[in-house]
Amino acid sequence: ANLLTGKLWCTDCGLAYYRRESKDKNGNKNSKWLCSGKIKNGADSCGSFAIYEEEIKPVLYEVFCDTKASAEAMVEEYIRLYNTLTENGLLTKKIAEKQKMIDLANRKKSKLLQLVADDSITHADFKEMTNSCNEEIRIAQEEIDEMEQTAQEGEEFQRRIEEIRRVLSNAQRDVARGVITKEFVDKYIDKIFVTPSGENTLQLQIKIFTGETTEKY
Repeated sequence: ANLLTGKLWCTDCGLAYYRRESKDKNGNKNSKWLCSGKIKNGADSCGSFAIYEEEIKPVLYEVFCDTKASAEAMVEEYIRLYNTLTENGLLTKKIAEKQKMIDLANRKKSKLLQLVADDSITHADFKEMTNSCNEEIRIAQEEIDEMEQTAQEGEEFQRRIEEIRRVLSNAQRDVARGVITKEFVDKYIDKIFVTPSGENTLQLQIKIFTGETTEKY
């Protein structure tokens, strides 16, 4: 349940950062993150250095402010894709229309059965017309199956849209109070690539969920 688990990666050795408990000089908890390669292989194995959680939180706040417009644009793109996928809400109506075609074809088959029993049509005609009805049913059912699959994908898009909207809304509320939550990091931040660029300087390449990357030092 740590804030940055799986998010921080060292470009010097290619390994993930691990969290370690730490306290400042006043005894307040201030977790620090260290490259796992450096932990395992010694201080000289990697040029990285510790990142304190309280240092990186303001940076993530800046990233959110810088990229909020991109995130909102992503929501709009999801909505456009959702509308395209579900044909602006017409998909359910089309499924119902195809089901009516199947019901009609089944009623035709019942009528044909009655006609052949009454000797009103020949067995050859009955077979031909029944096969025609079966083909109509088969094609309509295939189209229904395809549209239902598309509808399920549309529902997944809808869930994704609502999830992103919720995260953005919560993030806007939290960062306004200077709070960076684990949920925000999990949903909004994809990866943070850490590159040492001096004895006391790190370059952070922060990739958000839209695929956009922003750099911080």
